[in-house]
Amino acid sequence: MRAALPKILIATFGSLGDLYPFVALGQALQREGFAVVVATSETYRDLIIEEGLCFAAIRPDVEEAAARLGMDLGEIARRMSADDGFLFQRLIFPFLHEAFEQLYAVSEGAVAVVAHSIAFAAHAVAEKRGLPLFVVTLSPLMLYSAYDPPLGTRAPFVAAPRRTLALAYNRALLRAFAWGAALGAVAFAATLAAQWVKDHLQQGGGAIAAAAFLTAFAIYEGSLFAISLFFGSGISNFTPAIVRRILAINFAAFAAFYLLHRLGVFAGLAKEPPQPRLTAARERQA
Repeated sequence: MRAALPKILIATFGSLGDLYPFVALGQALQREGFAVVVATSETYRDLIIEEGLCFAAIRPDVEEAAARLGMDLGEIARRMSADDGFLFQRLIFPFLHEAFEQLYAVSEGAVAVVAHSIAFAAHAVAEKRGLPLFVVTLSPLMLYSAYDPPLGTRAPFVAAPRRTLALAYNRALLRAFAWGAALGAVAFAATLAAQWVKDHLQQGGGAIAAAAFLTAFAIYEGSLFAISLFFGSGISNFTPAIVRRILAINFAAFAAFYLLHRLGVFAGLAKEPPQPRLTAARERQA
């Protein structure tokens, strides 16, 4: 007679971002020879079973909670973002005793409990039964997906997109956010590099400004090329001819602004930027 597999109870609550990591963990544990039971909202019963895992329902149920509060999931997510106590006072604590009873029954024969950080009933069950407890902390708002976008942000995502156009819109929005963050980081690095050149070279007016500009341009374009190379897209935008044209346009704009600033200083409408103090070694060289 075949011996029963050691049982591990996984308990989680929340959105799909709170669920999928535990599904992947449960499947990995199954491959290692464990019997896995995922305890979560009734809403996800079919999803858990389709993934080949055993399911157990615990309160609160996501859809039930939304109906009781008179909110959709997007409104709940936004309320949670605005009010730190909303999640606990309105969603978790009112069902804590019932969830404990449900999990205590399901945990019979388990050798360990794996729990979401806010699955407090599972923490108590593990302590009551004297079982090893493994707490997992997730940040589901960082699991950006065009199919299941985070609803707590103010970004105008299409929730639960069903049509190709809606999915394409969510993907374009996510891509815009990603490139916006990348461009901001690259621009900041280029600015720091230009400032370093300005602070460490001898005084020389336009020559120093030009060197700072070229350094910033090299950092900016080089970083964007590295990002494009990493993702395997947009590399054709970095041919020598295109880069030379961008350099010429940017240098012309830089020269125009520099001359405008010099005219402003001459006319008394602008001030000279403070010059960096020479180090002792440079003073001796001078």
